[in-house]
Amino acid sequence: MENVSFYNPGDNEIITLINEDLKAFKIKQQSVGFFESQFVLYFNQGQLRLQFNKVDGSSFSQCVDFLDEKSIWKQGSLIQKNQIFTKAVGLKKGCLSVLDTTAGWGQDSMMLKTLGFNVTAVEENPLVYLLLRDGLRRFDEATPELKSPINLIHANSIAFIEGLSSESTFDVVYVDPMFPGKKKKALSGKPMQILKELVPTHEEKLGEILNAAFNITKKRLVLKRPLRDKIVESVWHKKADISFLGKAIRYDVFLK
Repeated sequence: MENVSFYNPGDNEIITLINEDLKAFKIKQQSVGFFESQFVLYFNQGQLRLQFNKVDGSSFSQCVDFLDEKSIWKQGSLIQKNQIFTKAVGLKKGCLSVLDTTAGWGQDSMMLKTLGFNVTAVEENPLVYLLLRDGLRRFDEATPELKSPINLIHANSIAFIEGLSSESTFDVVYVDPMFPGKKKKALSGKPMQILKELVPTHEEKLGEILNAAFNITKKRLVLKRPLRDKIVESVWHKKADISFLGKAIRYDVFLK
C-alpha cells in the first residue's frame, strides 16, 4: 500500500503478531520516525493504532477500543433508548442475524451485538479492518463470558454477498454507506476524518450494493443515511416500507 508503513522498534513479539498481515497488504516496515508516511501503523500499550499525518503538518492517531468508558459497549443503556435504531433493525420482530456490509470502526456492529444479534461485519479497507480486528480481539479477551463474537470479514461487500451460497441468508442486512461531505462544512471528528481519507464514497456503487443486500436478506434491508440525502433516490428506485427519522440521520427499511 502506498503512503502506509508499520513502525517496528525491534520488538519481535509484536512483529510476529502482524507479520502475515504486512505481507498480505504490502505494508512496508520502518524502524525510526512516525512521519515518513501519510499513515503509520504501530502498537502502543497493547493497542494497534494508526497515525494520520496530514498535509498541513498536523497529525493524530486512531484505535478501536470498545473497552473505553465512552464506548458503545460501556453505554449499553443508551443503545436501548435509541428507539429508531432498535426499531429499524427489527429488534422485536424476531430478527436474529445481521450482516453489516460497511463495518467501518464497528460502532453499529457493536450496537447490534449489544442488542443480542449474531453479527457478521464486512470491511474492505485493510487499515480499517486491521484496527477493527484488533479492537474486537481485545474486547473478546476481556469479556470471555460473552458469546457470539462479531464475525469480521475482510472483503468487498458486493463480492462477499455474491460469493455466499443460496442457503446463506441474514434476517437483516445493514448498509451505512459513505456519502460525499457537504461543502463549507466544519471538520468531522478525528475518527471520521481518517475514515473519509481511507474509504471512498459509495455513491457510484450504491445501487449495486443495495441490490445485492436486498437479494440476500431474509426479512429486511436497513439503510442508514443523512436525513436530507437525495442521492439514494437517484441510484435506487425502491421505496422504503418504513422510515425512522432522527435529528441528523434516518433509517430506511425495505421489507421482504
